[in-house]
Amino acid sequence: MGYQENSRAASVRTHVRNAANAIVRARVLVSSYAALNLILFARLEPAVPKFICLGLAVVGVAGGLRLSWLARGKQAVPRTVEEASDVGPEVAAYLATYLLPLLAAPSPTSGDLVGYAIYGVVVVVVSLRSNMAHVNPTLYLLGWRVTGVTLEGGDRQYLISRHAPVSGDQIRVSRLYGVLHEQ
Repeated sequence: MGYQENSRAASVRTHVRNAANAIVRARVLVSSYAALNLILFARLEPAVPKFICLGLAVVGVAGGLRLSWLARGKQAVPRTVEEASDVGPEVAAYLATYLLPLLAAPSPTSGDLVGYAIYGVVVVVVSLRSNMAHVNPTLYLLGWRVTGVTLEGGDRQYLISRHAPVSGDQIRVSRLYGVLHEQ
């Protein structure tokens, strides 16, 4: 009886942890699309979708600010940078590949809105099943930059920081949502 109770409790903890991770990934996703939602707010005519986009944009910017606030609250550890490279081109490719097509319709019709909704579902599913936290244009708009770093021991990670580190830099980092944040 005791083993079954422990097993059930462990299963519940795992499900709660998985649900919490999905919520976090959804917040990061909404944050990464804040600028697109502002653009759609400016372009759309029907009031309901227009204000849904505005709400998502506000929530997205707040989520980006929350990311940096949460990272500051985590315990930081010192690490040495062996190699650093800018991942800005990944963000630029993301913008060109995924966001530009949404802006191509000169005056979105109801069919375009349905297409946007289908695209949104696909984006949510892909984002929740992958780690794209580093591909977040909102972080750039809030003054952060993302760098690919190799740390001592060959550990390759993404680093969100105010300034790009260079080889040999000693940095203090915390891990949040699978990405390192410089303190």
